[in-house]
Amino acid sequence: MRSSLRRLVQGTALATASGLLVLGLLETALPLMVPVTDKVEYQHLPGVGLHLKPNQKGLYIREGIRGQFSINNAGFNNSNQYEIGPNRQYNRIAVVGDSFVEAFQVRVEETFFSILENRLRDLKIQSEVYSFGVSGFGTSQVYHLIREYVLLYEPDLIIYLFIPNDVTDSASCAGDKRWTQQYRIGRSGKLIAVPFDEYRLSSSKKLLQQSSLFRYFFYQRRLMEQIETRKQRSSRMVQAEPSSAEDPCNTEGWQIVEQVLNELDILLTQSGVPWLLVWQGDSEPEFYAQERQRLSKIADRLGLIFYDPSPAFAEDSREYSGPYRIPGDGHWNQRGHEVVGEALANLIATSALIEVDHLGEPDP
Repeated sequence: MRSSLRRLVQGTALATASGLLVLGLLETALPLMVPVTDKVEYQHLPGVGLHLKPNQKGLYIREGIRGQFSINNAGFNNSNQYEIGPNRQYNRIAVVGDSFVEAFQVRVEETFFSILENRLRDLKIQSEVYSFGVSGFGTSQVYHLIREYVLLYEPDLIIYLFIPNDVTDSASCAGDKRWTQQYRIGRSGKLIAVPFDEYRLSSSKKLLQQSSLFRYFFYQRRLMEQIETRKQRSSRMVQAEPSSAEDPCNTEGWQIVEQVLNELDILLTQSGVPWLLVWQGDSEPEFYAQERQRLSKIADRLGLIFYDPSPAFAEDSREYSGPYRIPGDGHWNQRGHEVVGEALANLIATSALIEVDHLGEPDP
């Protein structure tokens, strides 16, 4: 009996040691055989929730995507280093939003905000563009990011890039985001802020992110996303038959968006900062047409400056037949960023959104 137990223990120990040895060899060999995505670290941002940990650089690789990130001193993916306070030599434009502004899917110099900056300078409008993008942020989180953080940089213009999922990201009924500010609508019809936790990455997650094997399979090969998708499918299978009526949470989400946009407009009007609400846009006329129409109506009711770059996409598609978004991912590819950057530069150059007469060539 004892000898059998001893052999079992020895066999288990040998198998464990062999498994660890194989994992160690794979961990060492994998980066030598294929490029492996680098880890991306986030940290707590008081009053907002979270943002990227400052001063990171690396490759962002997913299936069909090979981008790179360059996180600056302020914790945002931008080649500029940010300075608190105004810049008297340049117009300072702040672009705020979610992962489309975070823009890991392309190289930093290919992002629409980098193209916007370069195009404005080509037009002799001396400008610097600060991007404030955090993956998963919606209208609620953008409002707090602007109020608590972006205004410290005293921008001359703020651009909020609105993505269709900003509605669900803002409403707690669509899923608790835990680390960032969301809202719900109270019985009186007013906003109620939902408490959120301080962002802290667990020790086990920190350890896993150090592993090339983990990053390759769970992030690069999207294993984590596949698991989440299967969970969502299983959840939908046990739900009741869908109704033709609109989802009450979607209705509440749009109510939240409208009230938050109104609060944002009041804040920026009081601060003397003009701002622009930009729809994602697409070359396809029916791209989220209902959501686009709802946002446009909200902008009309609130008297907001609203811009849809869809005509710019449609114009470009007369000569370009390829996609503007990454297949299977949905974010803009290099061409999509180029179209939006050029369109925004042309809009700013032909409008009164910023004052440029007093700005000449910057001092050397």
